[in-house]
Amino acid sequence: SRILVTGGTRGIGRAVVEALARREGVVVYLGCRDLAAGEAVAAGAPNVEPVVLDVTDAASIKTAVETVRAAGGLDAVVNNAGVMDEENVERTLSVNLDGVAAVTAAFAPLLGAGGRVINVSSGAGLRAAAALAPADREALEADTVADIRAAAARLAYTADIAVYGLSKAAVNAYTKLAARTYPALRVNACSPGFCR
Repeated sequence: SRILVTGGTRGIGRAVVEALARREGVVVYLGCRDLAAGEAVAAGAPNVEPVVLDVTDAASIKTAVETVRAAGGLDAVVNNAGVMDEENVERTLSVNLDGVAAVTAAFAPLLGAGGRVINVSSGAGLRAAAALAPADREALEADTVADIRAAAARLAYTADIAVYGLSKAAVNAYTKLAARTYPALRVNACSPGFCR
């Protein structure tokens, strides 16, 4: 199996990379903004390949797609890259929602039927969605990424709910949309819970 993990140099992403690297027959593409940090994680793990990938940069995503395609394709994407920046709504939504959608769209053509997309979400997303008024929750469950984004941005400025939680509620809504958009793929979100 060939698996791309975004945000793979620290935290949950690094733990996922290290766990996958211990499996026989798995090649892990470690998506990282800083190649040196990626190489440090990959040191001593011959089946981990650092790939420069900034999920907020279309050119970076395109180059990463070409790198992975040339190396032999892909079986799964773990959209893990994320930030918790309550002071910056735009940055939080750009990384946590737009980055997930952009990476999924760019790498989906490399995933064959049965390929997997796993979006790392959070219980904070479930709690944020539960705290919304029904009309706002429905607005978030939109049929386009742009509409999900617009609803999340509006709510970030008007609802008294943490931006991080709203961004992860938006990821959960996007996960449902992606499952409809890419019926040949298995698209899911997971919420790891509190961890180191």
